[in-house]
Amino acid sequence: MSREIGLPFCRALQAFAAGEYRACVETLLPVRYMNHRLGGSHAQRDIIAWTLVEAALRSGDGDMSLALANERCQLKPSSPQNWRLVARAHVLRGDQDRARRAWARGVAAGGVSRRPGRHGGPRLGVAWMTPVVRPAKLPADRRGTEGGHESG
Repeated sequence: MSREIGLPFCRALQAFAAGEYRACVETLLPVRYMNHRLGGSHAQRDIIAWTLVEAALRSGDGDMSLALANERCQLKPSSPQNWRLVARAHVLRGDQDRARRAWARGVAAGGVSRRPGRHGGPRLGVAWMTPVVRPAKLPADRRGTEGGHESG
């Protein structure tokens, strides 16, 4: 069991931590339906599914992200988190209208703020569904010296 399931899951998590999101997706995808054999609670196993969707989003694969997020919504349509994932996948694919509708479904499901960026929702830029990318915080003595941005 460890070789069949445990090792691929460990390798996928290492790839995710290293920022190798495509490798994470390619490793998790074939074994995602076997995670029950690892044991643990449903919530613990759900983290693996979230990791797969998040890796697909971060890898830039809009079609895969949308398929995985929609699959989660079919299994649990009352989950605001699932609708946020669908909205992010639509943003990645460039479909702002469907992203707004998915976000609205999440709001209707409860637990999603009506204003993006609050209560753990994705931070969105001026173009409403454009993700904001923030530079890493610099130590106080180096603020404003790299990248032309003031931190803080």
